[in-house]
Amino acid sequence: MKLFSNLLIWTSCLLCVASLEERLLVSDTALQSEIQELRTKVSALESKVASLESKSTSSPVVFMSQLSQTLVNPAKGHIVAFDDVITNVGHAYSSATGVFRAPVDGNYMFSMIGTVKPEPGDHSLHLLLKRNGNTIGYIFLDSNHDFYLKRTEVTVVSLTSGDEVFVQVDAVHGTHSLVGCCFHTHFSGFLIR
Repeated sequence: MKLFSNLLIWTSCLLCVASLEERLLVSDTALQSEIQELRTKVSALESKVASLESKSTSSPVVFMSQLSQTLVNPAKGHIVAFDDVITNVGHAYSSATGVFRAPVDGNYMFSMIGTVKPEPGDHSLHLLLKRNGNTIGYIFLDSNHDFYLKRTEVTVVSLTSGDEVFVQVDAVHGTHSLVGCCFHTHFSGFLIR
């Protein structure tokens, strides 16, 4: 009888152990699943942080350059070289050629300001803002007789690394001059991101 009693106790203990093992396995599987889910989330967050860090540590791109002297009767098709560089962080603007070359992909803002002095008679000067030869903005400086005429164009554009942006003379008629010096005529831009 004592043997039978011990056998019952032992069997009961085995059943309890088996039940506990089963519960631990179910719990372990749930824990393993939860751990894997957390690892996936951590990995995604690490990728986002790395992406943000790379953006925040990339070099800024900003330039502003003006005409140092008045440009008299520029011909149609002439690319205006704004030769007096005020700032050129990132060295993407060339004062020798008048061309801005995007160093990185991104959204950029550009502005061009043109000023002409009063001239007698019928005259006009049109400036185009170009990206890779395609017009993205323009200003018309036409028939001003009594005052200096100043116009501004601002545009935002997405660029790919290597894209070129510049100011080009378009329609011309009569005597016309772009006023240089003292921030009368200038070209600027910067990387928004």
